[in-house]
Amino acid sequence: MAGEIVKALGLTPQKLKPRLRLEKNNEKVLAFDMSEAAAYFGVPADTIAQRTRSTTPRATQEKQQLEIPVG
Repeated sequence: MAGEIVKALGLTPQKLKPRLRLEKNNEKVLAFDMSEAAAYFGVPADTIAQRTRSTTPRATQEKQQLEIPVG
């Protein structure tokens, strides 16, 4: 099915070339925080927006989701 869509759009599939190659067994990159990763890859630290956390504790949220009004 995907092939038919590509054909209908008149596209020619191409193999993507990697922009950056990581060294094999360079496990330190797995432990980077956002600012370290941004510096390592040479992108702005706000490339991915910072997560906003809910002020309601998760246990309370889950309890509220389970409560079903009756009647």
